[in-house]
Amino acid sequence: MSTPSSIIPFPQSPASGVSERIQKLRAHVLEHDCEPGCPGGYGSANYETSAAIASFYFERCEITILPGELLIGGRGSIEAPEIERMRKAAGEHPTMLVPEKYRNAEARGFVRLCGNHQCPDFNDIITHGLSDVLERIERSLEVHRKSQDAEGVAYLESMRVLALGALTYCRRCAEAARKEMAACEDPARRTELATIAENCEHVILKPATNFWQACQAAWFTFLLSPDSPGRMDQYLYSFYKNDLERGTLTREFAKELLSCLWIKIYGYLGRKHERSGVNHMSLGGTTRDGGNAVNELSFLCLEVAESVRLMRPQIALRWNSGTPREFLRKGVELLRANIGSPDFSNDDQIIPALERIGVKTEDARDFTPSGCNEIMIPGKSQMGALMGEFNLPKTLLCATGVEALASGGTLSIAIHGWDELWAAWKMVLADLVECIHGYSFLADQHRAKLPMWMSESLLTEGCIEKARGLSQGGATYNYSNWDAIGIGNLADAFYTIKTLVFEEKALSLTEFLEVLKDDWSQAKALRTRVVNSHKLFGNANPEVDQIAAGIIQEISAQFALYKPFRGGCYTLGTLAGYENAHVEFGSKTMATFDGRFAGESFAASLGPVPGHDRSGITAMLSSVSSLPNHLLPTSTTVNITIDPKLLSTDAGVHCFASLIEAHFKSGGLELQITIADAQLLKEAQREPEKYSSLMVRVAGYSANFNSLEKPVQDEIINRTVNSL
Repeated sequence: MSTPSSIIPFPQSPASGVSERIQKLRAHVLEHDCEPGCPGGYGSANYETSAAIASFYFERCEITILPGELLIGGRGSIEAPEIERMRKAAGEHPTMLVPEKYRNAEARGFVRLCGNHQCPDFNDIITHGLSDVLERIERSLEVHRKSQDAEGVAYLESMRVLALGALTYCRRCAEAARKEMAACEDPARRTELATIAENCEHVILKPATNFWQACQAAWFTFLLSPDSPGRMDQYLYSFYKNDLERGTLTREFAKELLSCLWIKIYGYLGRKHERSGVNHMSLGGTTRDGGNAVNELSFLCLEVAESVRLMRPQIALRWNSGTPREFLRKGVELLRANIGSPDFSNDDQIIPALERIGVKTEDARDFTPSGCNEIMIPGKSQMGALMGEFNLPKTLLCATGVEALASGGTLSIAIHGWDELWAAWKMVLADLVECIHGYSFLADQHRAKLPMWMSESLLTEGCIEKARGLSQGGATYNYSNWDAIGIGNLADAFYTIKTLVFEEKALSLTEFLEVLKDDWSQAKALRTRVVNSHKLFGNANPEVDQIAAGIIQEISAQFALYKPFRGGCYTLGTLAGYENAHVEFGSKTMATFDGRFAGESFAASLGPVPGHDRSGITAMLSSVSSLPNHLLPTSTTVNITIDPKLLSTDAGVHCFASLIEAHFKSGGLELQITIADAQLLKEAQREPEKYSSLMVRVAGYSANFNSLEKPVQDEIINRTVNSL
């Protein structure tokens, strides 16, 4: 079977009209993996040594300029045994001593810890420069010396070393460009290299003065915090607009610069990293004063993504009731490039959800995703996203007495009706959330002892003034985000017990538990009845949708009883993430009441159990939008798989854009799209060599289908394919 023409494989040649320069640079990053580099992993036992290691790297790492590059710098290789000696001299990291109850809870598949994502303040560095940061460090040093805060002083002095090291690197890039210029015989390229040298000499010490410098400053800032590129169409727009008005920039050259920036971001991790979400940015949305943020640069960025056709950076298209329809339509058209972008986020739900947890309105409007879909406040937050994930379907097994609690005990309560079942489940949930809080507090307490996120702290509001890093609560906004896995499974399980056991009395709860222990092997007819129901979550059945809503409300209420280590509050999400927690937790969970076999994956994020949504895409989205999404301020995705033919015509694009608008107007939070039919995915699974470039959406990120483990592939195949 050949790949349908409506599916554009990745990576294919860039779109027609792309310059020879961009074609060559793109080809290079696809042919070469990234160089090993020091930034982001200083890895010492204290701030002072970590800053010294970073500075040492900046002063000595290799700087390579590729032919035709307009933006320079990157993860240069370095051979320096001194770095290892510095690490050893500083001593080892303290080890986190995890009590047995937390180790057991993780081993049994109740919880798992994760990493955190960040987004620095690109706008501050581009418009004010590191000179402003250095001045703030000096002012803070004076304050903390007077208060005899030795720890704070040591931290700030380390930040100064790191900042000066970064500036040394910028100057070295300028020197490398001048050296390249001296050996260059092409007059046009010599002129480019001269400008590049001037740009690197100027930024990031001083504010950028034009669009080219702003792009170079954005790249240098990304090198310091190589995670989310943030709101690129916002922090670069004034430079773009001013240069166009002055006649010093053309739209074509701006596209060339943005294409170079796109390629640099992709190349930071290289081709071997076959997942997209680690460099998640946003376009459009709302300005800090509440206006429409879509501008000409927003459209140009979509155009660059379509023409360059690289997996990263991943784009989130931010929608609100004032978003121009043309911008949404262009985003839908980009889906046809099959690069995994964009996904779609709803400002009208996310901003109020952020305000509810204490984010100021103007800051909430400035949100951007990072990672899979972890919502950040650029340069102001340590959202703790995501701190960890927890297994929801297992809680109902505990409530019915067939599984031990997360804490290790066993709940033994006679259950004769719905109210008793719900009350027993709440007791189990309370036990699990208490366990999560204890484990989370311990992990954050340990992280606070480590020199973590140094560059990110340098670029985050509050850290310099408080003389405390992101891991120590230095940011303006501090949260701890935990994600509930298997909401759809748990809602379906509750509904199945309610209808079959308590209402129809088709079997007793005890008999049902025996069915699960036997993994449905002796109850195939019963299982067929359960999974073929048109009333499970995802079919616009108010009864089961209300159960799902009640689950979210109760989890949120339980988390509200606790306060995280760094302050703020716990936030709830539903993201399975890079860890594919829906697959891992499923593998550690026996059969469940929703018809799931032992070991099978759970539903990914906020969507229904794969195959349970039998009433069409609008019914599925109706169920999702009915949930209390104001309680989910971060880390929530909804997967849709659509038939490629849907986007093959202008009418189909219009129809799908209308579907997104309707879903968001009814309360939905986010949508991410896979364009493939089930038959194609099955063929790719059987003959992977024929489909080496097939891209799919997974759990907040895009990935090459062949790079995924079989259980993840199976879960994607089982998702309902929709057409309109």
